[in-house]
Formats: sequence, C-alpha cells, structure tokens
Amino acid sequence: MLYTAELENIAAEMGINIHMCADDTQLYIHCKPSDTVDAIAKLERCIGVVDNWMAASRLKMNSDKSEVIWVGSRRTVLTHGCPAIRIGNDTICATNKARLLGVLLSTVLTFDQHVTSVSGQCFYQLCQLRSVRQSLDTESITTLIHAFVSSRVEYCCSLIIGSPRSVTDKL
Repeated sequence: MLYTAELENIAAEMGINIHMCADDTQLYIHCKPSDTVDAIAKLERCIGVVDNWMAASRLKMNSDKSEVIWVGSRRTVLTHGCPAIRIGNDTICATNKARLLGVLLSTVLTFDQHVTSVSGQCFYQLCQLRSVRQSLDTESITTLIHAFVSSRVEYCCSLIIGSPRSVTDKL
C-alpha cells in the first residue's frame, strides 16, 4: 500500500477518482454527456502521468487488460455513444460490460449479464457435482454445493436488490 500511495495523490491532483484492490486499479470520472470530451482529455492526461510514474517505478501498464466503460441511462449511452480512450500508443475501445471485483457491470447498470454469468457458472458446477454425487454421502455433497454453488449466488447478491423478476428468477 505504501508503494502505490502516490497513485492516489496523482489521481486526486488531477481531479480523477481512483479505486484500488490488490493489483487492480480503476480510474473513473463523473461528467455530464455534454462534458464527455473534456472528461476524456482529463482521464487521458491522468493515465499518462500514471504511466510515467509506473515506468519510473519499473512497472508497466498492461493495456491488454485495460477496459473502458461508459455508464449512463440507455438513452444517454445510445445518444452520445461510448468513445475510446488512448493509453500511450494504444486505443482502448469502450466495452458494454466490465468486471469490477467479480461483478459484471453493464453500461446501463443492469445486472442481467452478471446474473446470466453466475447462473451459467452454477449450472456448470452442478453438472460437475452430479458426476461424483454417487461416490459421496449427503453431508459431503451438501458441503460441495455450498462451496461451489451457493457461494457464487450469494457473492454480492445485495447488488441485485430491486432488479426485475426476470433477472432474479434466473438465480
């Protein structure tokens, strides 16, 4: 944490918000749709300064793992589009979903894609457990279901409160 503390200062000085967890860092900014061009310029300047700091600290920004997502109402996202961001010589095109601490966020902040992903992972795990259930007693299979299925469903489940029933019924 001491090693990366400077990143928080860099972002704060440039008016950019930062969120860090382990080796993952997100830079984000809030703007009105009419201020998108200025926000992009501000974010690109900050990324440039961070990239220079990383180079001086013998680190390298991985543009292959970098993502850009623009979040807003459906109308705003459709009307104003989702412009790309430049990181050095690379252009990072905006995506319609991004993973943040294991949760898939969409541009309109619906959790339909996240729930679909979790449901798919749980179904896969249940199919895997089905092949070994004959070899295990009830207590052991129950423990495995809690470990591999229930834990996935329960992780960040409070985020989907208020989602339409068509989303929550998938779980």
